[in-house]
Amino acid sequence: MNKIIQKMTLTGLLAAVTFLATFYIRIDLSIGYLNLGDAFIIFAAVFIDPISGGIVGLIGGTLADLLGGSSYAVYAPFTAVIKFAEGLIAGYLFRLLPKKINFFAFYIAGITMALLYGLTNWLLWTWQGVPLYFLLDALQGILGASVAIILLEVARRTHLMRADP
Repeated sequence: MNKIIQKMTLTGLLAAVTFLATFYIRIDLSIGYLNLGDAFIIFAAVFIDPISGGIVGLIGGTLADLLGGSSYAVYAPFTAVIKFAEGLIAGYLFRLLPKKINFFAFYIAGITMALLYGLTNWLLWTWQGVPLYFLLDALQGILGASVAIILLEVARRTHLMRADP
């Protein structure tokens, strides 16, 4: 199969999975929800490439916000930028860091996502809620990074990807 078509297909498929993992596989809280979408953004950033990982996050995360109702739709433009950045950071840092510690790129991307959402909440609402939102987003980022590590290991062991991306 043509490499460009293969990359586009995988990107679209993982964007759809990211939407599903964000919108349907979630734990509802009184101030939002935790989800597994970040795991698939990070996975795509390594499994395909950093830009595709960013596109996966942009499409999947933004769709979830837009379809989540008015209380989430206000976040959509911010989510587009934040999730794109999360994919880029995870993918590029994974490739730049030494092999023994390159998985830390996933946690850095997850914490960066939490910081950017903290800034978003401050811009949209007020600074008082930022610490709580940051903690919940950081928890989601750490959970997503941990699940992405598992997904990548499964992909390696099942020979869906080569040992060194």
